[in-house]
Amino acid sequence: MKMMMSKHLGILVWENLISINSRSQGNLNKDFDELHSRASSEWKELENHLDSTRSSLQTVFEQLVERENDILYREKQLEDREVKVKQLDGIEKLCKELSEELELKKKQHNAVLIKIEEKERELSHRCLR
Repeated sequence: MKMMMSKHLGILVWENLISINSRSQGNLNKDFDELHSRASSEWKELENHLDSTRSSLQTVFEQLVERENDILYREKQLEDREVKVKQLDGIEKLCKELSEELELKKKQHNAVLIKIEEKERELSHRCLR
């Protein structure tokens, strides 16, 4: 009887071990499925986040390119204005030189007129004598 009981006890132990093993395997499968599902969900969230970040970076990049183009355009306008200012400065300098030359010519002309008048008076005095 002891042997039978021992045999019966041994079978129960094995049945319990098999049952525990089956439950453990079922739990492992369930845990694995749950972990896989969670990992897939988190991976999808990560992909969405990366897509959003990529989109934001693309938008910022496009804005920077637009700003750079605007700055280059303004820089070109400034350079054009600087060239025009230099041209105007040159024209202003030339006008001043020509104005000074004109004043000198006026003075020379007046001096010649005065000499002509003197000579005319001289001639008229000579003729009257």
